Amino acid sequence: MNSSYTKSSHGKEEFFIIGIFLLLSSISIFSIYAATYYNPKLAPLNLPLKQFIWAVMGVGLAGLISIFSPHFYRSKAYLFYGITTAVLIGLALTNTISHGVARWIVIGPLKIQPSEFAKITTILALARYLDDKTISTSNIKEFLKIVSTALLIISVPALLILKQPDLGTSLALFSLLPIYIFWQGITFFELVLIISPILTVVLSIVSFFNQSIWSYWLFYIVTLFIIIYKIYLKKGSKFIGISVVVLNVVMGLITPQIWNGLKTYQQNRIVTFVNPESDPRGTGYQVIQSKIAISSAGLTGKGWMQGTQTNNGFLPEPQTDFIFSSYSEQFGFVGSFFLLSLYLLIIWTILYTVLGGKKGAFVNLYLVGISTYFMFHVLVNIGMTIGLMPVTGLPLILMSYGGSATLSSYMLLGFILSGMLYNK
Repeated sequence: MNSSYTKSSHGKEEFFIIGIFLLLSSISIFSIYAATYYNPKLAPLNLPLKQFIWAVMGVGLAGLISIFSPHFYRSKAYLFYGITTAVLIGLALTNTISHGVARWIVIGPLKIQPSEFAKITTILALARYLDDKTISTSNIKEFLKIVSTALLIISVPALLILKQPDLGTSLALFSLLPIYIFWQGITFFELVLIISPILTVVLSIVSFFNQSIWSYWLFYIVTLFIIIYKIYLKKGSKFIGISVVVLNVVMGLITPQIWNGLKTYQQNRIVTFVNPESDPRGTGYQVIQSKIAISSAGLTGKGWMQGTQTNNGFLPEPQTDFIFSSYSEQFGFVGSFFLLSLYLLIIWTILYTVLGGKKGAFVNLYLVGISTYFMFHVLVNIGMTIGLMPVTGLPLILMSYGGSATLSSYMLLGFILSGMLYNK
């Protein structure tokens, strides 16, 4: 271990965040039990017991990871990243040869999903690359070099995962980039300009199916161009202003090609997101049933194991993608608020550690990455259950059933504890 990292005394933050993780896992087990008890296909699978076993294994992994100092993980970050990337390449080759869909590695009775662990190693690799760099648009050449390298680190595993295909996990990886470059020096306004081409694509695709969005899209484009003209083209760097304008125009023009490049089921999910009622018995069925389950719960819900949409089999995937809908149906607004509060406490505790200093750039960066990971998963999963996000299949961390997702979440806990237990 590096002598520059010294082990600190145990603080209340470590025990606090461990408690929240264990509480969320307990809620998950009871929620999975309630979601599967009346389902003749799922009940015999003993999913609550399996989730309990995964959680116990996860606790052991978290404890093991927390033993080592951040210096160890910094020195091995690229190695871990290379290993998970190699595994993803192997899965991609398997898919190509077999013309199938391979997301898991089967080891005896275990099914491991490498993409879950690739998210962790990508966070570590990005933190390792950026920990000695400051990002500023004042030096365009250096800015482009740093951002393009960071984007490459993300893109390799993200595109391999997209090929599986797994859009949700790929988007989770890309969500790291804007947060990291903002954290490392650029202003919030500059961040908005950088991600504006992505917003152009999103608004363009959505406007294909909802004509009322056109007015918002045009307002966004006009406002963006006026701001760029006033700040960059008249007063500041013309390179930045022209680059942002060109990128937005280009992304707007190639949006139809981006749309045609999506899988049919991915296109259907976007159409359903814009207008679920367009196919109420097909692609819109999941979102409609989810919204019924949540909206019918009221203030305190229908009671544990009393969810009618869940128990009668109307709510699809109540143990994984739509576990929040099942939980909310039983415990209502109060229960949902409590659950969201637990996630906010995790994110706040992580950021409190970062803002407290004494941890070093690498630790701060991977903790910021982990908080982004949690925030993205929670916002997207819950957003899709209430119709604010397309259905991407992204699990709700520590709640959705799944071995790989549970293990990776507890591995993140181990990294959080390591960051908390060692000072720079």
